[in-house]
Amino acid sequence: MIAHATETFQQVKRRANVMTIVAEAADHIGDDVSDDPVDADWVARFFTYAQDVSNEQLQDLWGRVLAGEVERPGFVSLRTLAMLRNMNKADSELLLKLAARVTVDSKYLPYGGCLSLAEQVLAQDAGFLQQNQLVVRWKVTEAKQALRLPPPGSAVLQYQTRIPGEGYQLTIEAESSMYQVNMYVVSPSVLPLLNILKVPTDAAYLDSVVKALNAENVFKAALVKPGTAG
Repeated sequence: MIAHATETFQQVKRRANVMTIVAEAADHIGDDVSDDPVDADWVARFFTYAQDVSNEQLQDLWGRVLAGEVERPGFVSLRTLAMLRNMNKADSELLLKLAARVTVDSKYLPYGGCLSLAEQVLAQDAGFLQQNQLVVRWKVTEAKQALRLPPPGSAVLQYQTRIPGEGYQLTIEAESSMYQVNMYVVSPSVLPLLNILKVPTDAAYLDSVVKALNAENVFKAALVKPGTAG
């Protein structure tokens, strides 16, 4: 009798979770929806996972994911769903923090007001960031190539804002290719989540990146903000 009552409570709870997530999806879905149907296996996997999500913040995220897949079937992979399934509230907050600090082409610079070392380790463990660091490769002008000189140049990184078509531009210059800027790449499975969340860039973080790089005295970093001249 107790087992039956527990099972009934669990069923009711799961039904309520699914209804809440579907309602969240309805709130977030846009006007431009594809005519193509969402894959049946994807739908089955989604609701199998989603029925046990009861945290309100996570339910909002799951609703956004469902809306994104309805708008663009095939946009959210099963690998992304598997990642989402293992996320808790703290993970989702870390994802939002990371999303406010990545370039439009999904690079992350660990300078200034970046993630703490503990957060960076957690982001890698959760699969948000790839394990290996990359470096900014300096551009080389044709004149420099012809003269076979060291490749000084500049790296230009773009960051988004809430307004489409506007963004921040971070330029990093160095006098020699021996000076390298470390960065991480966002894992492919998390990219759909970043695109769905559309988190605006943390401007204070960019200001701190510029300050931190310039303090090393081997870089010249500058930030062009929306509405200002280059």
